Amino acid sequence: MDSFFQSPEPEPTGISGANSTGDMELSPEALPRIMRILPGESLRKSFPKRTIRAFSAPGDGLFLGFFRSRDSGRKENVSAVTDSREFYFAEAPFSCPADISLFRPDILLEISESSAASVNLSFSPECPGHLREEFLKALREEPEFPESGNPLRSGSLLMTPDYPTFRDIVFRARDNMRNTDLRKIVISRKAEIILQEPADVSGIFRKLLTKQLRKPPVSRESYFYSMLSGQDDSLFFSLTPETLIKAAGREIRTEALAGSCPPGRGQELLRDGKNLLENSIVAKEIEAELRECTVSLRTESLTLKRLGYIEHLKTPISGILREGISPLDVSRRLHPTPAVLGFPREEALRFLSEEGIFPESLYGGLGGVLKRDGPDNSGDSLNLAVLLRPALAESRRITLYGGAGILPESLPESEWRETGIKMQAALNALDLPKDLPERIAALPSVFSAC
Repeated sequence: MDSFFQSPEPEPTGISGANSTGDMELSPEALPRIMRILPGESLRKSFPKRTIRAFSAPGDGLFLGFFRSRDSGRKENVSAVTDSREFYFAEAPFSCPADISLFRPDILLEISESSAASVNLSFSPECPGHLREEFLKALREEPEFPESGNPLRSGSLLMTPDYPTFRDIVFRARDNMRNTDLRKIVISRKAEIILQEPADVSGIFRKLLTKQLRKPPVSRESYFYSMLSGQDDSLFFSLTPETLIKAAGREIRTEALAGSCPPGRGQELLRDGKNLLENSIVAKEIEAELRECTVSLRTESLTLKRLGYIEHLKTPISGILREGISPLDVSRRLHPTPAVLGFPREEALRFLSEEGIFPESLYGGLGGVLKRDGPDNSGDSLNLAVLLRPALAESRRITLYGGAGILPESLPESEWRETGIKMQAALNALDLPKDLPERIAALPSVFSAC
């Protein structure tokens, strides 16, 4: 586990009892059963609108929270001082300024994967007694049942916007940059995959969690954030490489992640003028925002972030917050950065509004966790990721999203391919047919010469 977020191991208490805080430690062998129970029939019948959120960070464990409904446990703000340990999922849609809400789960599972794996189970003070008892009973007694082995079978594929429309948006963005103060704009598209048969959305969720847990923490290259909603039987998940903020006490870290290329071409990326300019715009704007919030600020040398399907330019930035400024305050101020919106903000927002292409669902928003510990909040930590490379899974449809930063010299065909490549992370996680990434990224042949 990342030492930056290292916390004391919970005291083992066994499943049959609980300590004064309601925490108990389970054996790792209980995990498969837990994965079935949380989205399973027993709790689904009692809480039909239940929501389950999950978060894991590269090199860290996994947090899994159960809520009675989409908005149960919701808090817009938390008190400045706490005398006990508190845990929240932090979540926001794409908005400017960031509209971050905190959600305290009824049931929380912290799956630590340091030298010795452990599973810590806790219940919030607001958790109804019958939910706690029903969960513990199911954990002890619910029989094992086989996972559904039915693969997702894709049918038709719909691109929104289509390539001619996407191309025209890029051209209008370039014209806009020549005639206004707009220097960069992020535009996105989506690919909707219509399924031949209804999908088991809860089953998809369990498979994604199982995949995450099977990966050694040190080998995880992306954040994972998901929300399974019983209200509309949908699953949103993101496998994103981008950190908005990691904070422990007053120490914060963030990054400018902008500029990309296919894997294996990172050294070319480090010499590419268009991508270097794009990263520089993002880094300078983040620095400008943080200077007013910090007593010290450090920008490290440009480097590469290598993923299996793409490589990015990355500029790490860190600092110490001023007294009276919280990491959540900074997060609301930073997001959306030019990496996911454009620059300047006002001009970028105006362009997206005129084109009607704002990000949908939680795509482009935020997801992560806030841990509060101690009366002076010195033990607080916040880990927030920008929700990129996502998918929205519904019964008969999988929707993928991808965006690209447009500069005056951007070429529509290159940006179309880039947005398609970025969808590969979700496609691979869903085990969809291997030809889909190529179909989504390829130019329609009739427009290949445009």
